[in-house]
Amino acid sequence: MIESTMDRIFQEIAGDTKTVGRATGLLMGSWMQQLVRIYPAFYRRQKLDYKKLRNRALDLIPPARAAFPWVIKEFEATARAAQVSFDDAWFMAAEEDVTDEIEWAKHPDHCTTIILNTSDTRALVHNEDYDGRYRGMVAVQRARPRGSIPFYRFLYPCGLPGTTCGVNAAGIAFSEDSLHFPVNMSGVTKNVIFRALLGAQSISEVAAIIKNITPSNAFALNVVSSRERKAVVIERTTTKTVVLPVTSFLVHANQSLAGGRLGADEGKGTHSHKRVREVNRMIGTQPTRELAEHALASPKFVRSPYRGQKAYMTLATVVTDFNKNRFGLKVWGKQRPGWQWWPLTFFSYTPHSRE
Repeated sequence: MIESTMDRIFQEIAGDTKTVGRATGLLMGSWMQQLVRIYPAFYRRQKLDYKKLRNRALDLIPPARAAFPWVIKEFEATARAAQVSFDDAWFMAAEEDVTDEIEWAKHPDHCTTIILNTSDTRALVHNEDYDGRYRGMVAVQRARPRGSIPFYRFLYPCGLPGTTCGVNAAGIAFSEDSLHFPVNMSGVTKNVIFRALLGAQSISEVAAIIKNITPSNAFALNVVSSRERKAVVIERTTTKTVVLPVTSFLVHANQSLAGGRLGADEGKGTHSHKRVREVNRMIGTQPTRELAEHALASPKFVRSPYRGQKAYMTLATVVTDFNKNRFGLKVWGKQRPGWQWWPLTFFSYTPHSRE
């Protein structure tokens, strides 16, 4: 089922891996076709070799297939349903991994997340900040994959085959912020890892998956567990993993909390650090989910998260609110619609069982 209105696109799907993949392809297909057409000209304008980058991305398929073959099968079904070649679909999925140290190093500030883990509030508020090519190409999917855990996920073509923000029926919510780092061509692309994480049942399981799989690029994963009443930030480079507990609240915006040099993001003068300070000032010392939403949905961050870099923008603000048992989306663009919410209460799921 796909529900499409002026201000949102929502899909609900149940079935095996290929069924979920096909449904995702139908949901994303027209956008993926559009991107395939514009990619070569886009990279020419950036003075980058599109064919070379695309071939580099294809070299990352074998490590991903070896680590998570079922994710690749699901994504192959997505590409077929979207009517694009798997190689073209894969480049979308691996774009940030292979261009990070070349292009995105000039623009180090991507997404921002506020993690709340207080006595009365447990939530994630996330701004998906990325290239303007993807404006309006966003949706929410509610899936009940056979043999695994039901989940919601925020979707856009560059986030496939996984998600940059999602929540599952075991009460695990996560969002991803970039950490720019030299590419490891023998590693697994982060979007493939994030698809696997949608099936995790605890923070320890999330951490184990991340520690045991070497990624092709670095990332920070913000994780909140409603059942365990815990929250962490897991920073993963191609060489190390650091798990940082969050006992109250924390703002993460591409900075390395664990220390050490992580490419263009390191250094207190970057906009990431300035943004963290400003968001902290806006939400105060006793933040609520409403204050966090207000901070990240503020025009100051949405209109110009990159301070004059017009190609980049906030695509959407995504919220997992465990207190009110709901998953929310606010899409940014010309129409600027209001919040849309979906209930988490449909998750009739017991940990350690399989549906």
